Amino acid sequence: MTKKDEIISKIKKKSYWEINIHPDIYKPDRIEKPLRDTVKAAVVLLRGWDYPHFSDNYGDLYNIQNGIESTLDWSRNIEFWRFTQSANFYHLLALREDWIENGEYRNIWSRGDELRGKKLLGFLGALYTLSEIFEFAKRLASQNIFDENVVVEIKLHDLNERMLYVDSYNRIPFSYPRVAKVSEPWSYNKQNLSVIELLNKSNEIAFNAYLELVHLFQWENPPIENLKNDQEKFLQGKI
Repeated sequence: MTKKDEIISKIKKKSYWEINIHPDIYKPDRIEKPLRDTVKAAVVLLRGWDYPHFSDNYGDLYNIQNGIESTLDWSRNIEFWRFTQSANFYHLLALREDWIENGEYRNIWSRGDELRGKKLLGFLGALYTLSEIFEFAKRLASQNIFDENVVVEIKLHDLNERMLYVDSYNRIPFSYPRVAKVSEPWSYNKQNLSVIELLNKSNEIAFNAYLELVHLFQWENPPIENLKNDQEKFLQGKI
């Protein structure tokens, strides 16, 4: 088994994000300039770790036929991505909550004992990840590598019996457990997203996708304005 196969197998043992961003019309040689430059110009760095991870120091970035691939297995950051000349970006990203130490769950309101051993999804972490995905897609689109429309497909695997939790040091935990009861992955599939809409409303699109996701955790009345403020601060690099 190759290193890439080992990392992909490791990612799929637990929960993971699966992201695919590509033009709606396939053209095998859509991009002429170096692919590394295209991805590097779109990388999002807002919270001390980039999306997608782009580095020759901790991961492997290498050429393949008609594209590039990158693998990484470092601490809670485990991922694989591929970008091809057809402008197809495919990404497997391990859910960090499944790879963190138990002590990191606690905040000023709780020691985190009630979270130990449970499958978790941080309510802010999910918002930040979705915002990064769409910001990255926006930055790709700004390089004129798509036509009029772009396809964005996102899945989050292994949600059944996963609990939404407050992954913030100074916020009060939920008053009761919010647990997903779905056997299939959460799926977001936007087949005809216009490039103009993506360029102008990427944060709004990400937020609406986020609301679809957390709805599965029986969060019927999330504080919309507070969450939008969290997202705005995040995208401004103020977290």
